[in-house]
Amino acid sequence: PQAQPKMVSNVGCEVPAPDYPRRARRLQEEGQVFVRLVISANGTLSHSEIAKTSGFGDLDQAAIAAVSRIKCEPYLQHGQAISVVTIQPINFKISN
Repeated sequence: PQAQPKMVSNVGCEVPAPDYPRRARRLQEEGQVFVRLVISANGTLSHSEIAKTSGFGDLDQAAIAAVSRIKCEPYLQHGQAISVVTIQPINFKISN
């Protein structure tokens, strides 16, 4: 087993849409949160953290909550499933 997960730009994950926090919607807060994900060799989320904040705590928390429900396929390198790290953007835009 490798010591550090491999950094990749894309993983086969289905990211659920985040729940827009009511307070953030009321205050017209919009932005993009970048979440660092560590995906284990079996495709489960083993760790997530904010890589770059939106500047709004409510949006950041909603992004972390959304990725906690992520579903991923194992990442294969030379036919072998390995653990990986990727950055997942989560967008918050109020649409009328």
